[in-house]
Amino acid sequence: MKSFLLHKNVPTIKFSMLPDGVFYEGELPGKDYNLAVCPTDEKMVIVDIDCKEGKGNGYENIPDNIFKELVKSYNYKTKSGGMHVFLHYTGDKVLLNTTSKFSIDLRIGKNKSTGNNGGYVRWNGGVDPRTIEHLINNTSPSLNTWLEVLFSKNV
Repeated sequence: MKSFLLHKNVPTIKFSMLPDGVFYEGELPGKDYNLAVCPTDEKMVIVDIDCKEGKGNGYENIPDNIFKELVKSYNYKTKSGGMHVFLHYTGDKVLLNTTSKFSIDLRIGKNKSTGNNGGYVRWNGGVDPRTIEHLINNTSPSLNTWLEVLFSKNV
């Protein structure tokens, strides 16, 4: 994982150039700044469940058994009522860093060989992101299938 600053929700650096393991240190410089985190590679994924007025409710598009598994891994609520869920993907498909029509997005780490530029989420976890690694669960076969149907070009 790595972290960097956002100013008015825009990265302050070319985050894809930032090496893994580099984290922003210190207090945020002002009220217009937030911290962002990137997954380490394509095996660490962040499921971004959106819940915004007029833009859909991702929770409605998650089967109960999948949701129960998602909330067992490290997660936190977003300011709009959505959720960011951190997972270690154990499947073998190439997942895409992309949005979906179901108000659920996937953020994964950069991988030049697959053409994936990687992504980030605004951090709202309340702790130093370096302290959560042991709270991130591996995905089950059923969760892999769900992720692959939504976010893989190789299903």
